[in-house]
Amino acid sequence: MTRKPDAGRVFFALIPLLVTGSAAQATLANRVFVAARTGNDGNACSSVSTPCQTFAGALLQVNAGGEIIALESGGYGPVTITKAVNINAPAGIVAFIHPPSGDAVTISAGAADTVILRGLSLNGGTGNGVTVVTVGQLFVEHCTITGFAVAGIALSGGALFMRDDDVRKCGTGLVVASARAVIRDSSFVDNASHGVWAKANGIVAATDCIAAQNGDGFRASTAIEGADANMTLERVQAVGNGTGIVATIDSTLLTGIGVVNIANSVITQNTTGITWFGNTSAVYGTSPGTNLVYANSNNGTAPISNIDLK
Repeated sequence: MTRKPDAGRVFFALIPLLVTGSAAQATLANRVFVAARTGNDGNACSSVSTPCQTFAGALLQVNAGGEIIALESGGYGPVTITKAVNINAPAGIVAFIHPPSGDAVTISAGAADTVILRGLSLNGGTGNGVTVVTVGQLFVEHCTITGFAVAGIALSGGALFMRDDDVRKCGTGLVVASARAVIRDSSFVDNASHGVWAKANGIVAATDCIAAQNGDGFRASTAIEGADANMTLERVQAVGNGTGIVATIDSTLLTGIGVVNIANSVITQNTTGITWFGNTSAVYGTSPGTNLVYANSNNGTAPISNIDLK
């Protein structure tokens, strides 16, 4: 005769599994630590004495909205961020990501999530330094992004806030499409194509920034019918680029515009100072005399409203 299992015994047999599952969830912490040389991703990383080794490992142990802190200089490996988090390398620590291929950081977080990258060094790769698929707000502060074949930062959703960043020797420094970016006190130098590029439905505002020795310094252009690209620049310098400021559309489009508004800025020593193409694409200044467009091989072409070409 087949004996039915005792319900009480089955329940008590499940208790260890329930307890184990609860304990695993309880290991998530609001603050975790990483140490590239002395850490181990198998550690309980909520203590400075038992840090993780990689950002990816630490991300598994931190609560949404929590913080990951680098304790020592070294390489922390590529990471895909899927939740709100703050990854922080304090002053004096060189926390770098040098991906063997692809991107250094990929962000596919929630549309209301805030992600903060502070003090990181992203060095070289076949893709992007930071690829943003979805995010609410991304803050990139005190970071160096160098040598990525496609872009230093590629933003296609949410809002980006950059402060005190250095983006160099990438395909494009920053590209913004169907998203918004606010940049201040940052430099974009020696990028092959563009320093800062607002693409279709991209909106960029930059203050106290430098674009030097890029293909284009600051570019607002669209290649999608009916989509605009908009850029506002104040107290920026476009120096030694192929073209300092560009506002344009793809030659095949019937609608869509690229617009750049500039104030209190300097465009100098470029092959072409300012250029535009298509429909009502244009570059606008606040009033004559507030911008200096000077000593370029070719200062620019109309329509450039309220800008003196010296």
